[in-house]
Amino acid sequence: MKHAMIPDAHPFPAIDRNDPEKAKTAIMLEWPETFSDRAKMVIRYFDGTMFPYSYADHIVLTDESLELTAFGDGSPEAPIGFPRYEDNTLEGVEAWLEEVADQYDADGDIAGWEEAKLAYACEQKEAWAKKNLSKLARHGWKLLVDGKPTDFDESLWDRAIKSCRECGCNAIMYSVSRPETDEPSAIAIYKDGHVTERVNEHKSLVDLQLTAGVVTEPWKNNVDGFLLASSDSDFWGLIRSLPSARFMVLLEKDKYGEYLTDALKLNDIGYCIMDDFAGNVEDIKTGAMNKSIETYLAERVQLNVDEMLSVLYSELRIDMTEKQKRQFRERLLNNFRVKVDSSGELNIRVD
Repeated sequence: MKHAMIPDAHPFPAIDRNDPEKAKTAIMLEWPETFSDRAKMVIRYFDGTMFPYSYADHIVLTDESLELTAFGDGSPEAPIGFPRYEDNTLEGVEAWLEEVADQYDADGDIAGWEEAKLAYACEQKEAWAKKNLSKLARHGWKLLVDGKPTDFDESLWDRAIKSCRECGCNAIMYSVSRPETDEPSAIAIYKDGHVTERVNEHKSLVDLQLTAGVVTEPWKNNVDGFLLASSDSDFWGLIRSLPSARFMVLLEKDKYGEYLTDALKLNDIGYCIMDDFAGNVEDIKTGAMNKSIETYLAERVQLNVDEMLSVLYSELRIDMTEKQKRQFRERLLNNFRVKVDSSGELNIRVD
């Protein structure tokens, strides 16, 4: 099961006007953290007006009326009520929420939808930033206060954002010490919420922050991973701009420092050195061509030897024992030859 059903710690009692007693068995659920970003955007849009319940072997999404089943004829005595959606699984609920997001994007004029998407993005940025600060602290990073190493936690983000808003500055920079190195370092917390580690005295690694928009659109269209090849280290801001994406980095030897590989390891980002491939470029080219040729031939040359032999035995009325057929097949395969004439035409012959 992809998503776990976790009961909400502070449930609201739901309503089933068809069976009030049965309604007492409904269990209000927490929204799964494992839902996709697209599904979570819709949840954010319906914040306070959509609630998930496990009820009668179904997942039922109610509106603020908390109606679990359809009821009523529209009369004053029996006003109409019904749930928003129901499905057999949380996976089905996730798929429906994603469809809603696609519909709202396609419509382009759903009141509050773009604002909800922006709010969700801000919440994700805050959550990611705090998680990153906590990770840095766990790995031994310390704030330098009057030159003395001092512990910090995710509350540093809240203090920095508050300071930015009060003083009108764009970012707050904190000097930090890192384990096993004396190299000058700092943490920058920007007023828009994102965090960068200034891991070198002369290079902030945020130059590519402005290029995030280049990859935002394909990323929204279900591209969830990127391969970055660089002879420099100015891609760090780009990685920071897409916290939900996966990255693999190709580095050029002698063009990066230990500070960068430390940061990649800290953030669980895979990397390798491009120079390792430089000595066998021809082998790489040959391998790529061979693989492509195999694919090309597989798409255009369709021949099953066993089917061919079966047809020919029947057409020629040749009777062989199973042992004779196996021996003939082996000889045939050994004698297959590929011939290419002067015009490039390929022929298969039997010698």
